[in-house]
Amino acid sequence: MVDPLQAGLIALLVSSIPWAFIVYTVYRTPEKIEKWVSMCYRLISWAGLKYEKKGIAGDIQADIKSFSRILNTQVSSDLLPYEIKIDWINEETRESFVKDKKVVVRMRHHKNQAKNFLYATLSYVENGLIPQTRSFIERQVMRAIELVFCNNVFVSNKRFDVRQLFIDEIYEPETRRSSTLKRYINVMDRLENTGHFSRIALREFSDLGHRINESIPKDDVRKDTVEFTKMLERLVQRKQHEDISPTYNGKYIKSSIVLVAKPETYLLHGIDAYLRFINKSIKEGTESFYICALGDQNISIVRQIIDAYEESKDLSIVTRDTYNLQTRQKAICVVLQRKS
Repeated sequence: MVDPLQAGLIALLVSSIPWAFIVYTVYRTPEKIEKWVSMCYRLISWAGLKYEKKGIAGDIQADIKSFSRILNTQVSSDLLPYEIKIDWINEETRESFVKDKKVVVRMRHHKNQAKNFLYATLSYVENGLIPQTRSFIERQVMRAIELVFCNNVFVSNKRFDVRQLFIDEIYEPETRRSSTLKRYINVMDRLENTGHFSRIALREFSDLGHRINESIPKDDVRKDTVEFTKMLERLVQRKQHEDISPTYNGKYIKSSIVLVAKPETYLLHGIDAYLRFINKSIKEGTESFYICALGDQNISIVRQIIDAYEESKDLSIVTRDTYNLQTRQKAICVVLQRKS
């Protein structure tokens, strides 16, 4: 027989689970609550256009917040520090600005919901993505980053109707006007396929803010962002057994990408070949290292490499990010940063 006090405690615990779950959900993923609220507004949209607009705005805001939360856990909160707020207006002109740590998007409501999501996302990204350093990045490079980022938002939220509209109205017209922009987009998209777009490109461009003392963009800073992008282009287009320097040591960007992709190198030399390269690069002024690999065997080699720097006087281990690609292949990207 169950003790009455014990039975009471069990009943209290069971009755408190739903509230505990709700509190936990709000704390960990507040965008889910916004999603639920938007669904409620859409259910009563028959009562008036204002409820339909509230539902659409909440839906868009929730999807962007969800993507932002995932991305910020991969890199840092500096990438997307702002929330989004949508104000519906009657004018055709779309505008956006930052106020109270929110990107306020003022736009006309469209009956085509894909257009609402497309324009709101574009406006948010054009203001909210790496806001501290975006003005220092060469314009074509920054635009490529924005467009690849938007495409990722649409795909991750399974908004394929929005993605098609994005391709038709934004991507194709802009890339037809600029072959350089198309080149840079291809680089960023290739990096995204291996999980390196956010973990390498966005991180490196975001970290520019810690290295620049000027408040007005200068040509030498923008030159670094272009040359670094070209180095990434050479790496993603590298053919098998082709030797490409994985290091760019400019005035503001000094980084190296160590790809562990040849098991035979490890079989012949162990991790010494990688350690020699990293230690030599430190002496040459490289400040950040991205050690990346695909597959269990290569990932185990990366872990041995970073173990060698656990007590390093020169480098600190910033991240040890392991993840799965869309192909379900395991991957790793470890960031080592030079100590100041």
